[in-house]
Amino acid sequence: MKIQFSVDGQPLSKSNNLNFGKGRAFIPAKYKDYESRIREAARDVFHGDPIVGPVKMTIQLWFKDRRIRDCQNYPKTICDALNDIVYLDDSQIVELYVTKLKRDEPGLDVTVEALEPDDRYPLKRQS
Repeated sequence: MKIQFSVDGQPLSKSNNLNFGKGRAFIPAKYKDYESRIREAARDVFHGDPIVGPVKMTIQLWFKDRRIRDCQNYPKTICDALNDIVYLDDSQIVELYVTKLKRDEPGLDVTVEALEPDDRYPLKRQS
């Protein structure tokens, strides 16, 4: 099973959108809106029960410019948004590929593919 979807607009990084004060993390509204748009895009193409086994995720991040950005900061936002929609929990992701690219219209393309559980990718967490 393979799920593919896109989200228009500047990709946002969770680590760049957390504000700390009085010992708490505060997530700005623009970040929450972005995560909601990711969930809606996934729901538009995926209508089944969440995947229960291991998954492979491929993310293409599209930016308008070539500014230096840490591409490892962006998957957290996307992975968290898909919990209980595409898969039960993002801990099921056993392969993750992230590409940072340039084009006039910023956005992201996401592909999630269910993998067969085997010795490398057990179905359940080890205790």
